[in-house]
Amino acid sequence: MEHAIRKHCKVHLAEDPVLYQKLSDKLEALIQQFKDNWDLLCQHLAGLRSEAQAGRKQEIGGVSAKAAPFYDVIGQIAYADAVPSADADVAKQLVDAVLAKLRATIGMVNFWNKAADVADLRGELSDLLLFSNIDAIVNKSDRIVTEIAALAKVRQKDILA
Repeated sequence: MEHAIRKHCKVHLAEDPVLYQKLSDKLEALIQQFKDNWDLLCQHLAGLRSEAQAGRKQEIGGVSAKAAPFYDVIGQIAYADAVPSADADVAKQLVDAVLAKLRATIGMVNFWNKAADVADLRGELSDLLLFSNIDAIVNKSDRIVTEIAALAKVRQKDILA
């Protein structure tokens, strides 16, 4: 079961990096915590397997399941964990603007193979992040743009649906 969870997390990591990294970390913690009690480890791994298989299915904290991976990437990079409540409302609006920009842009045929169009998108995403006026996001905007673009490429069908 451990190897199945590990493989599932590895295969789906690009689709939702923060979620599957947290699941991988949970797996490691469970293995360490219950290394001497196989029965309890098996019970906890079964729960973790269900959680991994389900992925994100519902809105959490006012962030839709579609937007949550992008919101989490911003939180992970800018704040090294999650967006603090003081910046949450602005960050949610930022993610909505990012998704709107992605929907309007990435639907073109072969979009990701057109370097000039991808560069334009990255510039527009950078502008959105810079105009958020959140120092933590502005300071890490280049890396956030890179990760958002990579995530958008993997989740294109989900974004356009």
